[in-house]
Amino acid sequence: MDQTLVNAGFDIELLIGSRYIEYILLSFTETGSFPLQPVVEGVTIDIFQPSDVDRLYEPHPDAVPLTASAAAFDAELIFNHPSGANVRITLEVLLPNQFVTAFARFGLVSDPDPQGNPTNHRIRIEVLALEVSAGIQSVLDDRGISNATLLQNVKAQADRDVPLPFVGAGQDVEKIEMRQLPALDGGPIAIGFYMNLRLRNANEPTSFMPERGDVFLAMNFLEDGRDIAFAVRKDFMKDLSAHQKFLFAELNADGEYHYPMRRDMFDPTSEQIGKLFGVTIGPGIDMNGQFTGEISVKIRGEYFIENFFDPDFTFTLTLVPHFEGGVVTWSHRTDLSSDLAALLSFLVLGFAGLIIYGVAAEIVDDSLMTQEQRDQLTTFLSSLPVRVPMEFVRWDPFYTTIHQIVARVDEWIVNDKGIAFIGRAALGKETKPVDHVVIRTEVRNALFEIERLDYRVQDHASHTAWLNQARVFSATDRLPFLQNAAEPILFGLTAQQIIDRIPLKKILAPLDYLPKKVHLDDHKIFRMMCITPREIQEQITLLERNFRNQTRTQILNDQGSVLREAARAALEIELGMPPTLEQIEARFQQKINALIAEALAAYRESHEYEVELEQAVSDVLRLDMAPNDYGLLQRQGILKVLGYDLIERHNRKHRPGTVILYYRDRADWDSRDNLLNMLKYALDHTQP
Repeated sequence: MDQTLVNAGFDIELLIGSRYIEYILLSFTETGSFPLQPVVEGVTIDIFQPSDVDRLYEPHPDAVPLTASAAAFDAELIFNHPSGANVRITLEVLLPNQFVTAFARFGLVSDPDPQGNPTNHRIRIEVLALEVSAGIQSVLDDRGISNATLLQNVKAQADRDVPLPFVGAGQDVEKIEMRQLPALDGGPIAIGFYMNLRLRNANEPTSFMPERGDVFLAMNFLEDGRDIAFAVRKDFMKDLSAHQKFLFAELNADGEYHYPMRRDMFDPTSEQIGKLFGVTIGPGIDMNGQFTGEISVKIRGEYFIENFFDPDFTFTLTLVPHFEGGVVTWSHRTDLSSDLAALLSFLVLGFAGLIIYGVAAEIVDDSLMTQEQRDQLTTFLSSLPVRVPMEFVRWDPFYTTIHQIVARVDEWIVNDKGIAFIGRAALGKETKPVDHVVIRTEVRNALFEIERLDYRVQDHASHTAWLNQARVFSATDRLPFLQNAAEPILFGLTAQQIIDRIPLKKILAPLDYLPKKVHLDDHKIFRMMCITPREIQEQITLLERNFRNQTRTQILNDQGSVLREAARAALEIELGMPPTLEQIEARFQQKINALIAEALAAYRESHEYEVELEQAVSDVLRLDMAPNDYGLLQRQGILKVLGYDLIERHNRKHRPGTVILYYRDRADWDSRDNLLNMLKYALDHTQP
């Protein structure tokens, strides 16, 4: 790849070719969002698939195979078409060698923010005109389908907005522009996207780098046989390094800027544990001075140690790319001792927004980083558009499938000129567990043995069409589950089904549980009713929301007119003139909200609150199992009972060689959380 052609002056240049556009459309056919068997005027029309689709997954075995053709979905970038189209897409329809040619506009759109600045940039695909072969025209005429009707139906299926690779950068984006580039020296035509980040260039929060970049200086560095090319400008990593340091500048008591390193770098009130000297983001270099293709993030600072000298440190995080079939995955290493790294790794998260656009990437496990930290570090790596999300689909109640265009990288460069790569498009997908799913209850058979666990999926109604197990397409990603007919919000899995999902990241596990009630038998814990902290917080939120609503109604009824007049009178004194209705209403609402906040604070301290919360939690308690059952699930990684030690009891007299699991209280000053002291319940809906 010729980096000398990266000279438009923008922070990031991304070029895509016609085959990449083809794969954007194919991604939607794989999920059924762009149906390959649309119904036009009551007639089903088959659209052929390409015979050479590059997938990183096996098509779903139950998907209905359609006729494949090498000519299907062929895309070509064009100039100066009368319709205004810049891409021509050939669809093979109904019969072999019969084609519908769609002329489409592939453009950049955005929405204005409150200040009128463009935001929410995305690509818009819009079909403008169709041409049909003689055979297709004859079929349309025979079936009474006009060309206008056909165009209307094609537009209904094909017209859509798709995400830009940079879309996750959010408020950090200063400018995005697009330009279609002619072929260079016989290479392919390309569409170029050019982005600048809002980079700080001084301590002041309002100091940013000046406007830069000119799309008319852009050159086409996409190579023949490649679908995507990415590069940053030469000094981008240097400017990005400075930006990251300036983000943490704070004014001290003397009105001077300094760079404190805090225990929580995102909380200016957090304890200062050192000071930051600088950040350097650059290429990895080996002992021989050769570029390794790695990305190096060096954080230099001073770490405060009480009653000892304060050591300077350099925390180097090296991001290491790996390529299997051209697909990029990542590992990382750090050069600090485990204790210091565990502390300072939180600082690294302050640099996770480097060139974000929100695409997931894989980080190999590292004992110095928690899973949360690894997940956040993937944001750093996702600055490189090797996985671009097209759709987020809930085929399964327990996880979301992210359907992607993946780059098979052919050339990877990290050097003193920046980061660059070129590659080919493929279809891929990743899964992410749904974070609000919890085990609500166990389901027992006629012998009262637990045969499955029913999970609550509170947003299932929003995904009914996708969760329909009869709905299957090539990219459908779904595992077996059983929906509770009586309570559709509950979805059941056996223990083995849950265990099978865990390593695939297709269920959230282990889930934390807290015992709330116990059933005693001969002064021993026979059964426990447990609930997740999440569900407790949900009940707190609901209880307080109801209190606020009731208090608001009561205040309005009892004091509304008095408070409104008081707001008007106070404003007239402050302004020296009669206030507007909008000013009176704003001040009135402030007074109402202040009274509600005062009442809520008192309510939280009251015995009434404690009793009502206990009742609210009790109303949703349903998970009711023996300690041994919880223990087995804990050992399998399905759940974890918080605050208690899991203990084995070896049976020597009765059933020798077997083990019973139970939970032991931990010694602390509060005996109320001891299992024997918890609220008691009698078995009613189950039996031993």
